[in-house]
Amino acid sequence: MEETNNYAESNDAKEDLDPTLLLACKNDQDENDSTWYLDSGASSHIYGRRNLFVELDESTDGDITFGDSSKVQVKGKGALLMHSKDGSHQLISNVFYVSSMKSNILSLGQLLEKNYDIHLKDKYLTLKDDSGRLFAKVSMTKNRMFLLNIQSDVSMCLKSCFKDSSCLWYMRFGHLNFDGLKMMSKGRMVKGLPSINHPNQLCEECLLG
Repeated sequence: MEETNNYAESNDAKEDLDPTLLLACKNDQDENDSTWYLDSGASSHIYGRRNLFVELDESTDGDITFGDSSKVQVKGKGALLMHSKDGSHQLISNVFYVSSMKSNILSLGQLLEKNYDIHLKDKYLTLKDDSGRLFAKVSMTKNRMFLLNIQSDVSMCLKSCFKDSSCLWYMRFGHLNFDGLKMMSKGRMVKGLPSINHPNQLCEECLLG
């Protein structure tokens, strides 16, 4: 088995200026968009594909410094939507967009700040969210790394369909009372507003309000 030595160092004088990524890894394993390195020395999450960010602030810039003093340019900061095996979604925020990165980095330090529970035992890394639900259980690779395969998802706009036109216009006008809607309909105050009938049901949102 080919061994690799991962050495990292940080310059205390620059810690307040530039984020420092304490990771050095090189192997022959194929990389893809769903493979993430779980790293305890990385100060930030890093991702290299712009089109999979559901939120991206491109005004964020700067450099990320590696342990060998090499730097990569930050081109934004945003959030990614992750699709779990159980069908749920997790939003990973504060992810740096670095177009030159070929590997994806998931900072264990940032996950700790989000109250994730992290355990290392018997060559496994276990991640649980703040409610105690298992997020991932990752086995250690031959070169002592932890690789997590999580599917990035894209945000989409879903169409909502209401057959009752009265309820539809009721919601369009911010839950305006039906007497007011009837008055606007009879007075032809809104183009396209049909005849309004009061449905025989209560609005849960208005009751809660």
